[in-house]
Order: sequence, then structure tokens, then C-alpha cells
Amino acid sequence: MSLCVGLLVSDKKFAALNLQEFVDIAKGKSVRVVRIDLKQPLEHQGPFDVIVHKLTNLEALALLGDAEAAGHVASIKAYLVKHPQTTVLDPLDRVEALLDRGQTLNLLTACHTKLAGVQLSVPTSCPWTPGTDPSSLIEQNELAFPLIIKPMLAHGSSEAHSMALAFTEEGLSHWESPCILQQFVEHNAALHKIFVLGDSYACTKRPSIRSIAAPLSGIFAFDSNQVSKPHSATHLNGIADAVKDCPDLDPVFVAHLVPFLRTQLQLSMFGVDGTSQALVCLRHNFTPPVSPVVPCCFLSFVLLFLIL
Repeated sequence: MSLCVGLLVSDKKFAALNLQEFVDIAKGKSVRVVRIDLKQPLEHQGPFDVIVHKLTNLEALALLGDAEAAGHVASIKAYLVKHPQTTVLDPLDRVEALLDRGQTLNLLTACHTKLAGVQLSVPTSCPWTPGTDPSSLIEQNELAFPLIIKPMLAHGSSEAHSMALAFTEEGLSHWESPCILQQFVEHNAALHKIFVLGDSYACTKRPSIRSIAAPLSGIFAFDSNQVSKPHSATHLNGIADAVKDCPDLDPVFVAHLVPFLRTQLQLSMFGVDGTSQALVCLRHNFTPPVSPVVPCCFLSFVLLFLIL
């Protein structure tokens, strides 16, 4: 009997990652891949040996009160309760922890350690609710301006990517919703991104925010989706050759970092952003969005979990 993999991913992601090739390769290995349709009962589409998903936006919409999204998430969870033998990549509870930046902060803060002689750290951060006095919070957490303001919800809407740099306490007064205040770390307008898929990983570098003089308003709003894409060239980037001049991560350090994070986070498909010594962001990736994605490697990754 052939193995069955349920694939729960948007049409956009399916096309962008060339997953039809994955489906074709799997078929040649006696692995049946089913594109799960959440509008149909899951019982009629399985049984599944493995479900591989990208559900962060759907789960976030459910948290925001979207009834249809909540119904879809509930149906998936009900199926998994009824079929506990089905492997889920990644477990829903571990992915749900990444929807809230406060929970993500807790996960990352636990990652302070020394790896391959490099002290790994996380920029100082804390949750803040507008309307409360930030002064004592900033002092207590030893924060210093400028600070990055990040919405609590990390997925599900464009607002999740609407951030700001605050240069003064007066600047914070322009922010209206619960958020994370994070110490801005100077990083010469370039970030490292590490994409993890099981034991495999890929490293790349992207443009990022340059040093910025404080505006008169004390705050500088930006869309995080616009400043760290491969070809980002906004007024926030603005340093020629910043990515090219950024030194590569030490491969020995990365080789220690990836298994450490997999164990700490209990995730198999994820990405982290950071400098050579500081993690600044964590997210759940369906597969590493590094071109070209090699579908046969993805198949090997899925089959490994079937064997285990």
C-alpha cells in the first residue's frame, strides 16, 4: 500500500515552491500526495500518514475571530484527535506559539547560549500596552532608544507587518495597540537569514534597516515585508553593497546552531533572522524559500518522518 502525504498549502505557495514537481517525484516513489481541500471533509480525503502544512495565516485569522478560519482549524484538530497516528509537520501547538510575538520572545529568550565559541543572544525585548507609562518598563528592562515596535500578532493580516522605529517616549505615544518593544541592534543594513528543513538548512543575506536619524515625530513607521526582500531598495535600506559587504556566517557556528534550535523549538521547518550573534525574528516556513527549492530533498525529509 502506498504512503499518503496530505499537503495543506495555498495555491500561491504551491506554485512559488514548484511543489507540483514534488508531487510528481513522490508518485514515482509510491507516495501519494493529496492537496487537502478544507471545504471538504478530511475523512473523505485520507487517511494520511503525514500532513505537511502552512497554516500560520489561517490560525491567525481564527484568533482574530474569522468564523470560517476557526471552523477549518477545528476540523483539522478534530481529524488529528481521531487519527493520532498521523504525523504533523510541524505540530500545530508548536506553530501556534509563533503566532504571538510575546510567546516567540519567550522561545527566543531561552536560546541564550554559547555555540562554537560564539555567544548567541536575543535583543532585549518586552511587551507593552499603550496607555500605560513605558518609562519604568524601559528602565526595568534596560532598553535604550531607538526601539522597534512590533505588533503582538505575527501573521494573518497586513497589520502584522506594520512596525515602527521609536526614538523617544513621545514617539511611543503614536502607537495604539499591544506590542513588543525590542532593542534596535545596529547591523549595517544587512541581515542573515537561515532557513531550516529538518537536518538541512540554507543561509542567505538580505537588505535590512540602516541607521536612521531621529525624525521630528520621534517615530518612523515601516512595513517589514518591504525592507528585507532580496531586492529591497527602500529609503530605509539605502546603503549600496551592504549585503555584498556583509561577511558570511561562520559555517561551524551555523552547524551547531541549527540542531540546537530544532531541539529548543521542537520545530522542523522554520526560519530565523539575525546578525552574526543575535537572533531577531523567528517564523514557521513551509519549506525554505531559497531558489531553487529541491523537491526531492523535501520528499526525503517527509519520508524520514514516515520511517521514524
